[in-house]
Amino acid sequence: ETRIDSQRLRRGDLADHEWAIFLESLARLSETRIFIDDTPSITPMQLRTKCRRLYAEHGLDLVMIDYLQLMQAEHPTSNRVQEVSEISRELKGLARELDVPVVAAAQLSRAVEQRQNKRPQLSDLRDSGCLTGDTLIPMADTGSRMPMRDLIGQSGFAVWALNQETYQLERAVVSAAFSTGVKKVYRLTTRLGRTIRATANHRFMTVEGWRRLDELASGLHIALPRRMPVNNPNRTMSDAELALLGHLIGDGCTLPRHAIQYTTKELDLAERVVSLTSELFGLEINPRIRQERTWYQVYLSSTRHHTHGTRSAISEWLDSLGAWGLRSYEKRVPEAVFRQDSDGIATFLRHLWCTDGCMRMTWGQSPRPAIYYATSSEGLARDVQSLLLRLGINATLKCTPQGEKGRPQYHVIVTGKAEVISFGHQLGAVNPARQERLDEILVYVNGREENTNRDVIPQPVWDLHARPAMQAVGVSHRELYAGIGTAYGGMTILKQNMSRERATRVAQAAHSAKLLTLAGSDVYWDQVIAIEPDGEEEVFDLTVPGPHNFIANDIIVHNSIEQDADVVMFIYRDDYYNPDTSERPNIAEVNVAKHRNGPTGAIDLFWHGKLATFRNLHRQEVEL
Repeated sequence: ETRIDSQRLRRGDLADHEWAIFLESLARLSETRIFIDDTPSITPMQLRTKCRRLYAEHGLDLVMIDYLQLMQAEHPTSNRVQEVSEISRELKGLARELDVPVVAAAQLSRAVEQRQNKRPQLSDLRDSGCLTGDTLIPMADTGSRMPMRDLIGQSGFAVWALNQETYQLERAVVSAAFSTGVKKVYRLTTRLGRTIRATANHRFMTVEGWRRLDELASGLHIALPRRMPVNNPNRTMSDAELALLGHLIGDGCTLPRHAIQYTTKELDLAERVVSLTSELFGLEINPRIRQERTWYQVYLSSTRHHTHGTRSAISEWLDSLGAWGLRSYEKRVPEAVFRQDSDGIATFLRHLWCTDGCMRMTWGQSPRPAIYYATSSEGLARDVQSLLLRLGINATLKCTPQGEKGRPQYHVIVTGKAEVISFGHQLGAVNPARQERLDEILVYVNGREENTNRDVIPQPVWDLHARPAMQAVGVSHRELYAGIGTAYGGMTILKQNMSRERATRVAQAAHSAKLLTLAGSDVYWDQVIAIEPDGEEEVFDLTVPGPHNFIANDIIVHNSIEQDADVVMFIYRDDYYNPDTSERPNIAEVNVAKHRNGPTGAIDLFWHGKLATFRNLHRQEVEL
């Protein structure tokens, strides 16, 4: 109003002739109907009440909020992202109710400062982290896994998410999938060997709430699915296809310009491959067994007349599955296997395990069962671990370097009484000799007590749920010990993780419904063992309304929450970031990035820094 430098106005450093201008401007401002409310941490309900009163007494044309993230949700939680989303929805409701524009200034994500191109974009409003493009997202309706980069621009597809009230996995629908640019990423690895690459601000679930990656530390427990639901009622592959595929991925050679063959030391396995091949391909393949020293080679020769463009029936089949022409360290489980039901997945794993898998007891001073699958392909090992999760088996993946001997070996290891028994009952073995070794393992573990240091409820639940519940109903520590059938041991128990069985007993003794829910949950709390920088690359995120999370690489991660504004406008000044080289000095771009019912675009304004004023390029002033 005064056209006086704002810094001099703050200091009261005015010339004599400027005082008259100043007082005249004050007089004009005093006559305007501008109402300023500086209530700290105002809630949407408080704002609505004040706006309704102003609307009734004076009329209301516009509401401006400075700024959105300083408001407080009606029901504060540890999840600030969800709170801000709730606030934005309430503001949209206020605009509809009073039929006036509501303009809210909002703080952008710091990620914009890290990009080469500093021009703001919609993802900068979402205040969430991001995952790399190779992150695999399980589809709830098909069972297949999709890399995040392949989901860009899609919506309406279903994923698996955790209901944070019941702690059970549920189907949830994605409303948006988008790229958020190139950012620095880190690799997080858990004790089970699960791994995911994410930006520093991506959130992971702990028993105390959602935490950013850069707030996690080694030893902290994060949430993984304890099981992966299988929602595929219609099989697309027969048992014979799944069995033969398991054998060929494990011990088959399926390279171009090379005889298709299968190698084993067990004659009955060689005969089984011959039988499966004949069942599937009939007279188009002529399988034959040849013994070479202690090995049996099964040659799967084509009977077709191989003119130009004609291929073997078995190579066409493998190619259609994406399993053709791969060396041992390149092999993966085809996505078609992930689209099968539980029985189909178990059939595939049973036959794969009889190739490079191990099932045996090691006797000695400390007997122990050994159930593992070994491969030089990290991708195949991770696929096997993921398939086991669909059978409710949480296996551990470990890498064993071979030094000069060759490529690292990856072992998918099944341990723990419950996991071993589940493996034995669901997978079993292909032939009598292997089944005998598996039965020996089952007899041994059935006679042992469960080791309770793996599938646990983390120690912080004592202070979060158990002790508050005890105080609410007046249960003493001695009464708690008596209630769970344990000799009194002072406060020692409060420093320990809980097994699920103990958590159930503690929940019942302390009358804690929350702890009882956690004890029966679909969550496996796995420890972080490493967080390491892993370069820079394009990253992506999803928006999942409702649960606001999804499963990625078999880890539960937070989603991006899109704000509910009808119009989003960003102010960008190139000369702020490039003061010496900018080709647009003193020009501010107002970018209309989203308008649900109209066009998007950009408007150029002149920025007068000393007066904190924008003017359009035709000198018609638009005040800040």
